[in-house]
Amino acid sequence: MVVSRKETPPNININDTKLQQRDQFKYLGALISSVGRDTTEITSRIAQSKTMFKRMKNILTNPHMSIETRKRVLECYIEPIMVYGCETWIISKQTRGRPEQLKAGEIMASVMVNGGPPTPDMLEVMRLLEMGLVTTIFFYRKRPERRTLKVKLESRQLMWIKNQTSRPEGIANLRDVKEFRWGKNSKDFEKWPDDSKKVDSRMSFTIYFGNDFKLKSLSVVANDLEEFNHWRKGLDYLVRETKDAHYQLQLERWLRKEFYLMEKIGSYVVTLKNLKAWLPRINCKMSVNKLRERFQEFDSDSRGEINYEQFAALYHKLVHVPSIVDDHHDRFFEAIGEDKRMTAESFQQFLVEEQKDQRACDIGYVKHAMLEFLDDQVRAAGGLFFTPQEFTEFLFSQHNSVFDSKYNTITQDMNQPLNFYWIASSHNTYLTGDQLYSSSSPEAYARALRMGCRCLELDCWDGPDGYPNIYHGHTLTSKIKFLDVLKTINDHAWITSEYPLILSIENHCSLSQQRNMAIAFRDTFGDKLLVEPISKDASMMPSPNELKYKIILKHKKLPEWVDGNEWRYAVSSEDT
Repeated sequence: MVVSRKETPPNININDTKLQQRDQFKYLGALISSVGRDTTEITSRIAQSKTMFKRMKNILTNPHMSIETRKRVLECYIEPIMVYGCETWIISKQTRGRPEQLKAGEIMASVMVNGGPPTPDMLEVMRLLEMGLVTTIFFYRKRPERRTLKVKLESRQLMWIKNQTSRPEGIANLRDVKEFRWGKNSKDFEKWPDDSKKVDSRMSFTIYFGNDFKLKSLSVVANDLEEFNHWRKGLDYLVRETKDAHYQLQLERWLRKEFYLMEKIGSYVVTLKNLKAWLPRINCKMSVNKLRERFQEFDSDSRGEINYEQFAALYHKLVHVPSIVDDHHDRFFEAIGEDKRMTAESFQQFLVEEQKDQRACDIGYVKHAMLEFLDDQVRAAGGLFFTPQEFTEFLFSQHNSVFDSKYNTITQDMNQPLNFYWIASSHNTYLTGDQLYSSSSPEAYARALRMGCRCLELDCWDGPDGYPNIYHGHTLTSKIKFLDVLKTINDHAWITSEYPLILSIENHCSLSQQRNMAIAFRDTFGDKLLVEPISKDASMMPSPNELKYKIILKHKKLPEWVDGNEWRYAVSSEDT
């Protein structure tokens, strides 16, 4: 790929107000000019921008769009894009012996149509993260090593690699990121204490990700505070943006991720063999002959391989069954030439008559619901309609769930006595797997708290240093330190809820270690530990509102005399 700059920008007079998004174009220009730019991403941006310009042409000739709306589309998108494209970058690339040239502004069209990047400062951060920054990664099973950490924006993936030409050593999907911890707060840092002492806690962070209860961790040290702030700011934004993206954008990113997993690095194509192995991942059963027939429909050059755009079209062909519309919902569609369309009014009729959704009486609600599934967001500016494919995607989405989404947010009366409520509880909280052989971990407490549990279990057994260990007694589960668990609970207790936290103590400890436990509870939780009644005159238990930010110990009291000992129970009020 050769990048060059025009010697003399053309003299084009245009009102500066039309170029209010000009800073956003600089983002792509900088990406293209950077040394070592990933060719596959440039290739996909070129293909996507061509598609978007074709769609723009269709929008501008849409008879349902008013002249004023067409002018706004032209003014907001095409004029500034082409002006900046003319005066800045030109890409020259060679693909299979066929040279193509495309202005950077045209590539930027696809970004603009999908809402555009955020602020110029965030654009610069995203550019740096996409190019990659060299960091030190702490691994649990091997010593820390230098790796390039980068974000693949197209598929919303975080990856770490040894060098730019190799496959990623590891990948974390940004949708699966559950937590960031800033500082040296992970088992990876603890595993290598000598190396950990050499790095600055202010430049360290850990990313927890995955879909299982036991999350994976990636522990990273940035080169300096500036790069650390880039990671902190950029990852926080990208994770939120990724999870909040509309349906079609999420689908696009998922398809790109699957495509990149299949293709041979640097080839930008997949074969019939790749697809055959991939189909079980999407629960699609199909004979080889049927798959070959479908594959050949999109393999226009008969090379035995298809690019991303052909792969995406093939995917939609495989998963969308025309009979769903033809046999059950055809009356809501109107024929436009060879195509079918469901207008916003017809979709409203479907929701009210078929789904009995009274919210659809408001046409504004209907149009807002449709925007989530439009394959072409620019179409929202003109006559709003569904294609059969978009309507089918709506039918199988969470938006069409039988569950009423208004009940996702529950307004509770939290002024009743505590024993009036069901409490989200965790049993054997410390375990990360089965109850016989699995590992115990303080991280299991952090995970349970972040998932909303308000009652945790601590199985305490005498430890060798005067403080208990926590594990599943009389089994082969591993042991963890009582003090480590208290610290973890204190760090995560109020992240997802302000209501009281109950610690259910299963106590198998000697009296001396119980005294140490009492002291540790006091020292760790301080004023948050409930040590006396909220009201001495109360005839009922206090309410959750009265117990906000309080930790309650659930434990059997010792009798006044302890069997088998001459000691009178003399644990002072400071120890209980």
